[in-house]
Amino acid sequence: MFMKRIAVLFFISFFCIQCMQKSRNQQIILDKRLSIIVDSFIEANPNRGKYELYIDKVTPDSTTMILYAGDKSLLENENRFYKQHPIIQIVSNGISLDIYSGVERYVRNIKEDIKEDTTKRIENYPKAYCLIIDRKGQLHIENRGDSYYPFFILPIKMHDSLFLPPIVNMPDSENTQ
Repeated sequence: MFMKRIAVLFFISFFCIQCMQKSRNQQIILDKRLSIIVDSFIEANPNRGKYELYIDKVTPDSTTMILYAGDKSLLENENRFYKQHPIIQIVSNGISLDIYSGVERYVRNIKEDIKEDTTKRIENYPKAYCLIIDRKGQLHIENRGDSYYPFFILPIKMHDSLFLPPIVNMPDSENTQ
């Protein structure tokens, strides 16, 4: 009976170890269309300290993505305050690209030791942005301004009307008492 318990414990341990090893060996790649845009962006903006991709699924058939290159993270203060790190990092043409989706505050990647970037670099590189909109599977690069901040609703043209967030009228504090 004792040997059966040891055998069962051994098989369960072996199974768990195998499952953990499989998840460690996963490789993450970008969609081919997005990969071409990322590679071109990095090539057009060399020698930046930080390259990041922010992905925000806005509606079931629409996603907003922001490519960023600069001397430090676009969300440096937020990342430091919430002690958040990208869950996904990929290498594109030898350059590390951090990918954010908005879950980093709530989900941690304990398997990866994502090290703080301590590389000395020239400060005040011009920041570079690229806004990519995926509408129904079609990627569009748009230029709506010279800077962006991720995970905010951008006005999206839907059909012939412009969608804007609703205006909420709050009652005056005097009228509510």
